[in-house]
Amino acid sequence: GPVVDVSQEDVQKLYFRPTSASEFRGKQLSAAGRCENMSDVHHIGQKTSRYMRFQLRKAPLVGRDACVYTQEFLPHQPGHSKINNELAESFKSGAQKSRLTGPKEGK
Repeated sequence: GPVVDVSQEDVQKLYFRPTSASEFRGKQLSAAGRCENMSDVHHIGQKTSRYMRFQLRKAPLVGRDACVYTQEFLPHQPGHSKINNELAESFKSGAQKSRLTGPKEGK
């Protein structure tokens, strides 16, 4: 057949070749073109993100005064322990007497 005088450059254009070398320019995306990190949205205040810094929790500590029992508790009078000890002694001596005498028959 006829031999056509074609340049090497024209022959290269006829063959398959990837376009990535000519199409890819290596540009960085702008802030508007980037994806949103949903962790920044869902955890606002729980960690530092571009929307809000970490929020330190400042809840007041609960003390003994928060319990109703502590509020209603009345401390004993200073002389109550002496009265309680005397009452315990009277119960103790009464229990010993009932053991010594035993149950009464006929009743």
